[in-house]
Amino acid sequence: MTTRAQAYGGVPGRSVAARARGDEGPLVGRGAAERIPVTFGALERAGAWQVPERMQVRVLFGSAVLDLREAVLPAGDVEIALK
Repeated sequence: MTTRAQAYGGVPGRSVAARARGDEGPLVGRGAAERIPVTFGALERAGAWQVPERMQVRVLFGSAVLDLREAVLPAGDVEIALK
């Protein structure tokens, strides 16, 4: 499990609510989440990539790496659901 400090990459003034969910329902709150399915493959986001306010990553027989150290974060909280 990634710590909160690792999750937001140490970017001053930014916060990330990163939660791993089991069989909970869909994401609730602001707008629709960007859904990223990974099946029998790999997902890697690194460098200066744009992070959406809400995203849901579902991995089945694969891997996902989200490097937030140089990511461009929106103002406010970011919600990342990992399944």
